[in-house]
Amino acid sequence: MQVRLCDKYGFDKTARQRRLEVFGFSEADKLLGQLLHDTVITENKQQIIEQFYDFLLSQPETSAFIAGSGQVARLKKAHTQYLETLGIDYDQELYFEHRLEVGLAHDRIGLPLSLYQSAYRLLQDLLISCIPDDLTGEDKSSLVQFIIKIAGLDISLATDTYHTVQVETLTSSIISLRHEEQRLYSKVKQDTLTGAASREYLLKVLAQELEQSSKRTIPTCVAMIDLDYFKQVNDTYGHLVGDEILKGVVGRIKSRMRNLDVIGRYGGEEFMLVFPKTKLATATDIVERIRQHVAASPLHVEKLSIPVTISGGVTSSQKDDTIDSLVERADNLMYQAKNNGRNRVES
Repeated sequence: MQVRLCDKYGFDKTARQRRLEVFGFSEADKLLGQLLHDTVITENKQQIIEQFYDFLLSQPETSAFIAGSGQVARLKKAHTQYLETLGIDYDQELYFEHRLEVGLAHDRIGLPLSLYQSAYRLLQDLLISCIPDDLTGEDKSSLVQFIIKIAGLDISLATDTYHTVQVETLTSSIISLRHEEQRLYSKVKQDTLTGAASREYLLKVLAQELEQSSKRTIPTCVAMIDLDYFKQVNDTYGHLVGDEILKGVVGRIKSRMRNLDVIGRYGGEEFMLVFPKTKLATATDIVERIRQHVAASPLHVEKLSIPVTISGGVTSSQKDDTIDSLVERADNLMYQAKNNGRNRVES
């Protein structure tokens, strides 16, 4: 069911009356609306339409929006219908509904609001110029004022919908850009293969934690973990199986980590774990539990059953540590675990 524009834009009876009051309409204007038709529009509407479009087509700014014989013919027909209702029952919902639709039409064709307002000024002038010479004095003055008021009302209603649609479009664009920003940020933040954090994001987290560590007594711990004999897995089963092994190992690692801990893919089959506000003994115990869990049972890829072990090195931040010094120390401990037989943790 299509929502009526008056409902969408809040033009109930009270709101319509308030808009009319803003433009200074009174009961006397209803008679002027009929007078406008009797003395101006009925006799001159075709002349007004032709003069109106002749001028618009002569201007490069407006002709670009209405070029084409078929388009002009349709616009002339619509404009004729518009003139036939101009100022009649202007306080009714249907009148407001049709004028709100004008703003939507101009938004659809992309007509700038400034050009619409300029064109409407031309229409005002044409209507006023067609007031018969025998209408003089107060009657003519009142009719001129009515034309100005009814034009102002119609412009205001079309502007309401035009601006609202523009704002809605802009809001939609902003939301889309934010979603895209979040998507790109997530892509940068996460290693797409394993679901672990990306190296860039991981080092950012570590930098923040090191800065905080210098202000507190509890250090930040870092572990470097590497899959044992992973090259043999790739050489034997292929890289697609190797990728599944990496994802399976990350899943097992995450299942033994705390919510505050961060795992990231440092490179290849090597992963870094960051343990914020954690003593070395606690971090070592977590990594040992991870090692045991990874080695406890083979990983199943398709119809294959592949045993996997890891070697790890764990260290805690010192007062003068940098990211490089901390990572290097954890890396050296990890290689020490490799040299001491693999499938073990050194700290």
